[in-house]
Amino acid sequence: MLFDSHSHMYSVKYDNDREEVFNRIKQAGVAYVLNAGADLETSLKAVDFAQKYEMFYASVGCHPHDVKDLDEDTIKLFKGLAKKPKVCAIGEIGLDYYYDHSPRDMQQYWFRRQIQLAHEVNMPIIIHDRDANEDTMKILKEENAFPLGVVMHCYSGSAEMAKQ
Repeated sequence: MLFDSHSHMYSVKYDNDREEVFNRIKQAGVAYVLNAGADLETSLKAVDFAQKYEMFYASVGCHPHDVKDLDEDTIKLFKGLAKKPKVCAIGEIGLDYYYDHSPRDMQQYWFRRQIQLAHEVNMPIIIHDRDANEDTMKILKEENAFPLGVVMHCYSGSAEMAKQ
């Protein structure tokens, strides 16, 4: 059985051929697909897909590009969404120092806060780490994230760091 652990099938780029793409996924032997939330809007869409389509599961969270718009009210909404059926992770969360769409100190704060949310709801996390390997690893260790389960979706580090 194949499980696609990271997609964004709710994206508008699939609006014209979404059902065709679903059929190709099934024909390829993929049984399940996780739609990863990247902000509140896409987290809501991911949860909606999980409710509507048998093959879809969801994660909820805020991508490091968008944490400049994140607040505690949204964290509370993520917590509520995490309790919905077929929501199975917090993510896509992490750090992105390549693009720096959000200030690094904000990325670090909200990365930590979303790991804490994962502890509150006892869910694994899905990590986006681009050019921020040392800070990502430091935060994962300090926030005791590894017992939750960690999926490195985007990773630009070394094989040695990955073994840690």
